[in-house]
Amino acid sequence: MKFTFNLMAKQIMSLEPGNLETEQLKKEYVSFMKGVVSAPLNLPGTAYRKALKSRKTILKFIEKKMEERSKRNQEGKKVLEENDLLNWVLKHSNLSNEQILDLILSLLFAGHETSCVAISLAIYFLPSCPRAIKQLRVVNETLRLGNVVRFLHRKAIKDVQYKGYDIPCGWKVLPVISAVHLDPSNFDQPQHFNPWRWQVIKFYL
Repeated sequence: MKFTFNLMAKQIMSLEPGNLETEQLKKEYVSFMKGVVSAPLNLPGTAYRKALKSRKTILKFIEKKMEERSKRNQEGKKVLEENDLLNWVLKHSNLSNEQILDLILSLLFAGHETSCVAISLAIYFLPSCPRAIKQLRVVNETLRLGNVVRFLHRKAIKDVQYKGYDIPCGWKVLPVISAVHLDPSNFDQPQHFNPWRWQVIKFYL
């Protein structure tokens, strides 16, 4: 859920994951979602009542973003978030502010909830289809060659000797993962994208 929400918030309004405003919006969104699937009882303390309150908070947040963008666009200032959906709608659509608010909230809901559920169901059903799991090993090759995480930050908690090198306690160590992924001694033609290499069971250590 966290991944898909952050993805949609980034694409729609250029909200950075982990930022205070993103986390506050996420909190209100979770409250809103719990109320959507609850009994529609507008009584104090119910999930539905909390959802209505959260919906108002979310719409105010979106409206504030719209006002900030519109003001900068009118003043001719460069908008850093020019490529996100909100800015595109403000520039190129004939929708009213009320319609834009509804659109952004609907897309945030649809894009997050459907993606989250679809990913969860795929994980649930995949074990029953080994052939599909083999085909999905293309993800392994993507991560190997693309090197999403190129290195890690680690700290030696004691004196270590490794392959003739002395690493004193307290020293920072940065293991370079891409060096392993692109090492010819570990992978044949390491610069070549070959998802089928993972269909042969072999451990690269």
